[in-house]
Amino acid sequence: MSEHQYLLFHPKGGPRGLTLDYDLIDAAMTSAGFEKTDYMISYNIDRPEYYNLTTKKELSQEQIKAIGDHAQVFKRLA
Repeated sequence: MSEHQYLLFHPKGGPRGLTLDYDLIDAAMTSAGFEKTDYMISYNIDRPEYYNLTTKKELSQEQIKAIGDHAQVFKRLA
């Protein structure tokens, strides 16, 4: 199964600032049809204002918009 990589941007995020509201992201992912085992959010060590989002299936535009209410899905990585 292939994985899809995204960056979540949170302007006040990262270890030195406010963190993402994981409960809101989890709610958005659940409403978009994802199980908790279908995705993972982790810190981006190189750029602390970003978080890594790894999913088992590609996000649709609707899913990106739902998540984007809480954090900007900044970039889909190759």
